[in-house]
Amino acid sequence: MKPAFFPVIMGGRRGSVTQVFSPASLFTSGVQGAWYDPSDYTSLFQDSAGTTAVTAVEQPVGKMLDKSGNNNHASQATTASRPVLRARYNLLTYSEQFDNAAWFAGSTTVSANQATAPDLTVTADLVYPTSSGASRYIWRNAPVFTASAQVITSSFYIKSSSWTWVMVNGTGTNTGVWFNISTGQKGTENSGYTGTITDAQNGWWRVTVTETRTGSVQPTVFLADANSSLTATASGTNGIYVWGADLRTGSAAGTYQRIAAATDYATAGFLPYLALDGTDDSFATGSIDFSATDKMAVCAGVTKNSDAAAGMVVELSATAAANSGAFYIAAPEGTGANYFSSKMRGTGGSASPAIATSASFAAPITVVASGLGDISTDTNLLRLNGTQVASNTTDQGGGNFGNYPMYIGRRNNASVPLNGRIYQLIVCGKTLSASELASTESFVATKTGVTL
Repeated sequence: MKPAFFPVIMGGRRGSVTQVFSPASLFTSGVQGAWYDPSDYTSLFQDSAGTTAVTAVEQPVGKMLDKSGNNNHASQATTASRPVLRARYNLLTYSEQFDNAAWFAGSTTVSANQATAPDLTVTADLVYPTSSGASRYIWRNAPVFTASAQVITSSFYIKSSSWTWVMVNGTGTNTGVWFNISTGQKGTENSGYTGTITDAQNGWWRVTVTETRTGSVQPTVFLADANSSLTATASGTNGIYVWGADLRTGSAAGTYQRIAAATDYATAGFLPYLALDGTDDSFATGSIDFSATDKMAVCAGVTKNSDAAAGMVVELSATAAANSGAFYIAAPEGTGANYFSSKMRGTGGSASPAIATSASFAAPITVVASGLGDISTDTNLLRLNGTQVASNTTDQGGGNFGNYPMYIGRRNNASVPLNGRIYQLIVCGKTLSASELASTESFVATKTGVTL
């Protein structure tokens, strides 16, 4: 069969053919390695034998096919230790159903499906005070999670129904950010809170509040008579329309994602990933023979959810600390650490101590992490999001990399579990040229939702 070529039409004229980069191009001429792509459902199976295909999110992944052409497939025989394919970003449930028991109405009435929402469906709920007084609100009925000094961003779509002021936060407390939903202006920002208000058309505003939270997270909207006030005067059904609640870790609200039940959510436009639980999720390959090379390039799209304990993204051999010709990428490097690290080692030498980045990469964070090694030149470089952040030239000894199984998500399928997500993983037994490295990191970035 002849290969298909598709010309690019630019400015109404037929242009030259634009070739789209594929990581498979890194593995020509017998280059050893592997490429795992959770966005390609055809490469995923629910069981380790590869007989039951993954067809949708929220299914377990027991086997990932290696798309490099080297057939270094990764699998997990233990059912309970299989990561889940997921594309969920909004941490809330029932994000458009404020009459659901997941939400609590504090001296307010919630009337479902009373107005056209920003997505043009009649799914926006009317909320109004049933009596006059302070603390008239809707809030998350139960904590979404209990955070420990974690940055969170709450957001809601709100429209006036003869109402002017609301106060929003992610904590259920009496402090936050006030918004004028008649004029689209931000009012008082209490200390520790940062808010935005954005025109969502047809009288709708998207309001967001970012804060550092220690304790229960319960996104809340208070109705208020005025800026800096928590008193709301009841007047019939005068109130607000509310739709599209969203909660994320981090300081960006992101694109709103509809969530019903925990496993029923919008997936179109949301990047899939392997969700690793930080307890026992992982994969292993058969032995991969890297013994013909002393060069290594590893590129992973990964989210680090926590810094409470060390987490292994990928490691060659049962432990790179004891085996010559091994490597790893960790996220984070150690318990209580808040950095990524890369380790490369040959035979002898000092086993090349792990490379630590600066303290500015605290969890939760999503990055494209690249570890680049060359045993013969004692090269060990760590790049995050296309920028070199650390290097180590300690003597790695000599020889080449080894012939070992590779472990993804845990050390030796037994310890140092990753609490996070893997979007892409590429391991290539050669030095990448500058253009190959840039193309690889850009490709992984598009699959991870990172801007380089």
